[in-house]
Amino acid sequence: LFSSFTLMDLIRIWEIPGLGGRELSVAHIWFVGMLLWYTRLSLKYTVIMGLFGAGVFYISPFVPWIASLTMFVVAWILQLLGHAIWEKNKPAFMRDHAQLYIGPIFFIAKIIGDWPVKTAAAEA
Repeated sequence: LFSSFTLMDLIRIWEIPGLGGRELSVAHIWFVGMLLWYTRLSLKYTVIMGLFGAGVFYISPFVPWIASLTMFVVAWILQLLGHAIWEKNKPAFMRDHAQLYIGPIFFIAKIIGDWPVKTAAAEA
């Protein structure tokens, strides 16, 4: 996600008045949409991803575009090789594009020992 957002952050849409030259980018719009989608699944992971995004948007202006592009390409090559070599199966997002959003939550949940993620309905 880091490389995707830093690349999309290069596509500026509008300068926000009164914020000292801050601009709205494609990444901001995509990220808000992603967070809205996450709220349907889990408030906990929405907050975690929101904090991650805030960090990415803070760092993004300092990351050279070529570094983001290199990370993006290498990460996708590793992703596809991992699925081909170890999982012996196509990535889930090839069948269901929503899985592109699930992947980061899955990764975080595995790291903190919280998989499977409880849905928003189950948390209530």
